[in-house]
Amino acid sequence: FFPVFNLPRLCHAVMLNQIQTRGAENATQTGTRNKFLRHFKTLVFLIWPHKHIGLQLNILVCIAILATGRLLVLGVPRYVKLITDELVRTTNGTVDMSLEGAVILQSPDTWPWRLIAILMVLRFLQGGSGAVGSGLLEIGRTILWTKIEQYMTRTLKLRVLSHLHHLSLHWHLSRKTGEVLRIVDRVDWINQLTVQLVALIQLLIICIGLTVGSLYITWLIGMKYEMTIGDYILFGLYMTQLNAPLILFGRYYRLVRQALTDMENMLDLLDITPDVQDSPVATDICINNGMIEFDNICFRYKSERPILKNVTFNVLPGQTVAIVGPSGAGKSTIIRLLFRFYDVESGSIKIDGIDISTVTQRSLRLSIGVVPQDTVLFNKDILYNIRYGRVTATDREVENVAQTAEMHDRISTFPNGYKTLVGERGLKLSGGEIIERGSHDELLAINNGIYASMWKEQLNFYSEADMSTTSISTLPRIV
Repeated sequence: FFPVFNLPRLCHAVMLNQIQTRGAENATQTGTRNKFLRHFKTLVFLIWPHKHIGLQLNILVCIAILATGRLLVLGVPRYVKLITDELVRTTNGTVDMSLEGAVILQSPDTWPWRLIAILMVLRFLQGGSGAVGSGLLEIGRTILWTKIEQYMTRTLKLRVLSHLHHLSLHWHLSRKTGEVLRIVDRVDWINQLTVQLVALIQLLIICIGLTVGSLYITWLIGMKYEMTIGDYILFGLYMTQLNAPLILFGRYYRLVRQALTDMENMLDLLDITPDVQDSPVATDICINNGMIEFDNICFRYKSERPILKNVTFNVLPGQTVAIVGPSGAGKSTIIRLLFRFYDVESGSIKIDGIDISTVTQRSLRLSIGVVPQDTVLFNKDILYNIRYGRVTATDREVENVAQTAEMHDRISTFPNGYKTLVGERGLKLSGGEIIERGSHDELLAINNGIYASMWKEQLNFYSEADMSTTSISTLPRIV
């Protein structure tokens, strides 16, 4: 340490800065390596068909097919060489290197029909152009891999979709999709340039290698170095089969690079922890009466101004309550807190005397139906759109909820009844009918629970008053 302390202060500071920078780089590399290993384990766990023995066998068979195909790549040119050598073999059993001395054998005993038959079988298995052919092995591998690919795609998409549904509402409202797209656009031209340069370099290397190799083998044949015309053809076929995958290398390089980036983004998304999580001892809620209690609720969105401050009210079982106020007053916030999209800062929300923070989010949200301001409709018939609330419902159950929402008589007047197509985005229905579809859609989804709506207009409130289900509506004004 003594020489170090004798250094000028500036040099000492530079050395310390380098040591700290090197330590930070090592820590970053270690963190990146650990992150990659963690992501790799997660990906393998997601895509490996643990409970499907048949798919596991398909994967093993596909690997065996790939290995067999690589052997055929080496074997086919070899048999072409042997056939060529047999065709240029003279009658005395020696090989004539000159084409003038070549004799096409006519005798069935000396004709290489066995080699030709083996070559045809190998070609049938391999395909037309070797590495990228569509032979029997490639067709079989594609058929087997299709089921595996479908399983992987379905598993990953369902996992990501389920995770997105469990993320907090704050994350969905604050994500920046446009920023990511701008970054992709900025680097896209760099990827294009890289692919073109790689293709040019590949072509140059292949041409040089083919020229030099052909000249060298021709020289060996001319110098009588145990080389035959079949060896020249063998070299040309090997170079051709090597050329096929190299031509596609640039394209696959870009696809693999993009796939790795997308995979990393997907796994980073799966690493995001929801802000609102179930308690380890949370239980499913079973709503009997539908009594709602807001007890001294205080809430704000992150660092924004307080939205709710000491809010207290009760909704009795079977009662219909309208929350009226201007935009930004906290009407939708109350509905979001009831669904537990956010946790309150203080106070408690209870349903039938049970604090919603002690129950599972899934059971809570399955017990509450909601009609948003904009009801989504599919370009299907009315029966399909109503049944979307619970796909296992029978036709009779669909008609019952339509009668509860007082839409059954209206639907019966249509020429095709419940089989009437609603059109794209429900353009064949009026605005009130679209909202009513949302009403009985949610009525079908819940049996005994709470009914929440966020309507801009006070439509058919008398229908809701006739229901025994507790309901809360948010309105900008009383009409």
